[in-house]
Amino acid sequence: MAFRVGIHLAEFWTLTPWHLNIMVEAHSRNSESQHKTQLGVAWYTAAFTRARNLPSLKEILGTKKTQSKKIDEDVIIASFREYQRRRDEGDHGDGSRD
Repeated sequence: MAFRVGIHLAEFWTLTPWHLNIMVEAHSRNSESQHKTQLGVAWYTAAFTRARNLPSLKEILGTKKTQSKKIDEDVIIASFREYQRRRDEGDHGDGSRD
């Protein structure tokens, strides 16, 4: 099994069963992801061969820029100060106190 996931023999003998299990699970997830990608490529290939009008590459790749959310520093600072005040007073925000 270790050879299947790309672990060399010398490395295998240094691993604990827990570490080996993590490496096998990671390899399994990676293989599953690659399989899904290959299925997606096959689906797109079949769909594009049937299309009468091929969409532009920009439409396919979805290169639209999304508007990033602005961070209001004043709101963050006020929230942090309120948190500090409640912590210093022993208030946990749920009505209970120390």
